[in-house]
Amino acid sequence: MALLHDIGKVGVPDSVLQKRGSLNEQEWELMRQHPAIGAPILAGTETLSHLAAAVKAEHERFDGTGYPDGLRGSAIPLASRITLACDAYHAMTSDRPYRAALDPAQAVTELRSGAGTQFDPCVVDALLGEIEAEAAGERPPRRPVRPKQPASAATCWTASSRRRTPSGSPAAAPARRPPRERRKPAHSGSGPAPTRWAPKQRFRGIGIRPPFQTRIHRRV
Repeated sequence: MALLHDIGKVGVPDSVLQKRGSLNEQEWELMRQHPAIGAPILAGTETLSHLAAAVKAEHERFDGTGYPDGLRGSAIPLASRITLACDAYHAMTSDRPYRAALDPAQAVTELRSGAGTQFDPCVVDALLGEIEAEAAGERPPRRPVRPKQPASAATCWTASSRRRTPSGSPAAAPARRPPRERRKPAHSGSGPAPTRWAPKQRFRGIGIRPPFQTRIHRRV
């Protein structure tokens, strides 16, 4: 949910998202549409469709003055209430194109003042408890969650190379060693080179093997 709550911003122009300064009424109207844009995107998936309602309600306020449906209190999905408070704290403590980041103490004050109106008071209490515990060193800072590698870049085994390669790119053919050259027997003279084993001899005209084997080991 934390990685997908703003997926609907793909339908908002970059000129609005990156604007330095306050948005006018028309730009705010475009910005308010992103929850309604993101919900159908997730609803059309097999594994993330259960998050569609929470994404659509991510900007609903606890007192019912949010958008797009004006939900109030417990009618807002819990995941949306949690995301709203966490996203607000992250936004306040991060640099934005239109302002510098706030001090964490100032952000905590803003969260407390918004409890019961913009935010769920229970969610604010839980979030502040986590922030205070981390500031006191009781818990190590948490690293941001990294998205999983997309399926198009997932690794797979290729039968030709037996190596893990990105499925989106063809596997390079394995390097082959050059064939080993056979050692030629040392030979000097004008006659033919001796063979390792002399061919088996037969008596002429009789067609039987001699009583001894005529294999002669060459000397190098």
